[in-house]
Amino acid sequence: MLLFFILPAQSFDYSKYKTVDLDELMDRPRPKVGVDIFNSQYYKVTGALAAYGEPCQTGMLTNGMMVGGIPKATIDAVPITRCIKVRTAKGRVVSLYIQDAVSNVLPKEVALGGSVTFYVLRVFADPDKQGVLINEYDADDGAAAKQRSQAPDQPKDKGAEKQAGSSGPAITDLRGEWRRAGAGFSCNVQSPSELPPESVTPDVLAKACLHMGPFLTGGTAQSLTSALGAAHRTLPQPKDATALIYFLERSEQLPYLVATVQKDRIVALQVSGSATTKDFGFNHINLGDDTKTLIRYFGAASRVGPSGEAGTDLWSYQPWPFSFEVKAAHVTSIRIVDPTYQE
Repeated sequence: MLLFFILPAQSFDYSKYKTVDLDELMDRPRPKVGVDIFNSQYYKVTGALAAYGEPCQTGMLTNGMMVGGIPKATIDAVPITRCIKVRTAKGRVVSLYIQDAVSNVLPKEVALGGSVTFYVLRVFADPDKQGVLINEYDADDGAAAKQRSQAPDQPKDKGAEKQAGSSGPAITDLRGEWRRAGAGFSCNVQSPSELPPESVTPDVLAKACLHMGPFLTGGTAQSLTSALGAAHRTLPQPKDATALIYFLERSEQLPYLVATVQKDRIVALQVSGSATTKDFGFNHINLGDDTKTLIRYFGAASRVGPSGEAGTDLWSYQPWPFSFEVKAAHVTSIRIVDPTYQE
């Protein structure tokens, strides 16, 4: 039986977490059928951050907690609705559950590709995966996590926040949402007030709506290699640009990501494939979504025409920097472009 309690940050006990190798933890035996629930297996693991928190199915995780005797009210008080991707020492990318409160802070303190120590709880194992939950993390030899733990209500250091913003994560991970505004669109950013006022420029706000999954059009090429490793293929493009191709599941098969890079800057991102993938969505739209969902968020396209792929239409929203390919009434490709990039 599982017996543990998720503690608030101010009482977090780092001493009970045993250091193990993340690859070894993920390679531990899993049942061929059914689910194994574990008794308070607390571990300290290290990996490189490959993708920030995205919504994921956490039903098995919360069920495991309840089987272990944790009251539903306690579970509800610590929401867990997301998973992050972590690259292990052997180079594989694994998915870990993460508390929402921890996930919300992570982009402000850790850049993609950054090495992080995670304090995790192994909750269950089923035939498909290890159910591992992140309760806390440490990106700076314990300093960041301990500061959050010991002084959760202390006012933020504005100088440090400004410096963090200038280095990238706090600014580049500001996220917005495209919303229909008459015949056009507006980029709506929910919380720019959390950033230093001098950092919130029109350019920063515009880029907030140019994320595809963990990556940003206008971001650095290093964010790609840190999260995904070396590209599986490269193709030269006009104006000294290069297309980096990443096969996301199996080599030479869909789905794949194409990132166009010019002078170490991502100028376009495109994900393609008929299979549903949630890790590289754009503005609520994922591969495999139907056209009803596409129209719900984007409305009618300004132009619909053949895409070059058999039986596939290109839904263009020019002059806005995004387009979609549709086949059999489902999205098969999503592309966003940096508005300053001239193809």
